[in-house]
Amino acid sequence: MHTASERYKRFFHPLDKDEQEAVQGQMVKNAVGDIDFYVMILLSAGIAFWGLVQNSSAVVIGAMLVAPLMSPMMAIGYAVVRGNLQLFGQALLSTLLGIVLAVGASALTASVFPIQGVSNEILIRANPNLLDLFIAVLAGLAGAYATCRKDISSSLPGVAISVSLVPPLCVVGFGIGYGNERIATNALLLFSTNLAGIVFAGIVVFVLLGFRPASGRNQRLFYTTTYVSLLLLLAIAVPLSFYTAQSIRKAQRVNNVTKILQEEINPAIATVEDVAVEAIDNGYVVGLTVYIYDQELAQDKVAQQVTIEEMRSQLEVAVDGPVTVRAQVIPAFLNVFERPTLRLREVEPLLVPDGGR
Repeated sequence: MHTASERYKRFFHPLDKDEQEAVQGQMVKNAVGDIDFYVMILLSAGIAFWGLVQNSSAVVIGAMLVAPLMSPMMAIGYAVVRGNLQLFGQALLSTLLGIVLAVGASALTASVFPIQGVSNEILIRANPNLLDLFIAVLAGLAGAYATCRKDISSSLPGVAISVSLVPPLCVVGFGIGYGNERIATNALLLFSTNLAGIVFAGIVVFVLLGFRPASGRNQRLFYTTTYVSLLLLLAIAVPLSFYTAQSIRKAQRVNNVTKILQEEINPAIATVEDVAVEAIDNGYVVGLTVYIYDQELAQDKVAQQVTIEEMRSQLEVAVDGPVTVRAQVIPAFLNVFERPTLRLREVEPLLVPDGGR
């Protein structure tokens, strides 16, 4: 039978001495932010900012590929495992300067250029939840593993796309320059989630692949920083759990309202789209768009009001609170274009003259 140590080696294939030295050289290089690093941070921040403002997911993905911010984060995790305080300080400084550059450039751009409205790409990064934490941890695992295994290092661009680093920082800057504190705070929480998840996952992978502190003093630093990173991860999970519960409740309210509307409204007479439920101080506002095909009903405002009032009590039960309905009523025509029945044309048999071939 194989011992636990043998099974571990067979499964994880820890790095040999030469491979560990190669990874160490790469981590030392990643920890130091040179001029190229900061130039790429500014360029990726510019790409991400305008991609977010224009609501272009393709442009935002391009910014993720350009951004080099994951490199010093990997170096932080490596420095923790090795207990290397100097390397840890260099990697942390590079990460912090990259953060300041991305946020500062975005805040300056948002305050100078006239920007109207908040795009969906920005709102997505201003609503973090627990799923973002899971994605950050998985991306950290994949990033650290691909960094150590040179034969799969080509997967690193995919890892960069899977986790969002510079775009949340640009949303933080947007919130500051645009004057929206909620957007800036929530986007900062998302970035903190990604940072903590990536660093902690990197620590786990480096340990599993055979890296250890060099001495007893380094071991104390390793255990201390690992515990701190774990506590930070748990602390971040608390507000993320709150936001996740809020999102679930909001989705349930929308589903309940939509179900009632579909059951109560005859689809031959009218259809309902764009259902939204927003909380206000004294209850909820149910917003919807109603397309009415019955032209007499479309012109009868009293009939419309009676119909909405009849559903109000059911809607209040569905959302568990007082409801204000804001319905955009649009007269419409319902045209049904049925596919015509195709009949095969009867074909006369081909007559061949006698003697024909």
